[in-house]
Amino acid sequence: MILKQHTIATLLPLAAALLLSGCSAGTEEGPWSDTIREYGSLASSDFERDVLSDGEITQAEYDEAVDRFVSCARDQGVEVEVTGTGYVFEAAPSGQTHAETVVHDCAIGTTSLIEGLWTAMQQNPENIVMEQLVVDCLKDAGAIPDSYDPADFVQDYQSGSVAGLATDSPALTTCMENPHGQ
Repeated sequence: MILKQHTIATLLPLAAALLLSGCSAGTEEGPWSDTIREYGSLASSDFERDVLSDGEITQAEYDEAVDRFVSCARDQGVEVEVTGTGYVFEAAPSGQTHAETVVHDCAIGTTSLIEGLWTAMQQNPENIVMEQLVVDCLKDAGAIPDSYDPADFVQDYQSGSVAGLATDSPALTTCMENPHGQ
């Protein structure tokens, strides 16, 4: 058996979707309100619908989502350890395992929508266009030229390389995961 770690890095597809979707900020409500409500239409459980219906995700709601996920997995015999950046569970070295299936299934209706949004909200509380944040972070790191802009980023990222950086390069990974460095 090996340990598999689900971390915020595994949320890069969600981050990329948020990056490329051009989500707009809410009006008089919080900057994430509209996006959260949009995700509410994708909810697969009453719990998710309730959490997402008011356009905000509180710390208590996020914690409850994680608790529900962990309880679901443990009820099916999969021990999950929550870490500061995700969770760890035991799995076989290759192939789809019972543990991976349980983790996937338990995330649906608990953390599958909420966790990614919560993470994005923590990393970008003002819901600034993510492409700009990532480009600024890469410029601050000296990884891209000053002339590089968010439109270049979107085009390059979709083709698999950002200003000559592989999409799994340390600088790009760091800036995608947390462009504010918090």
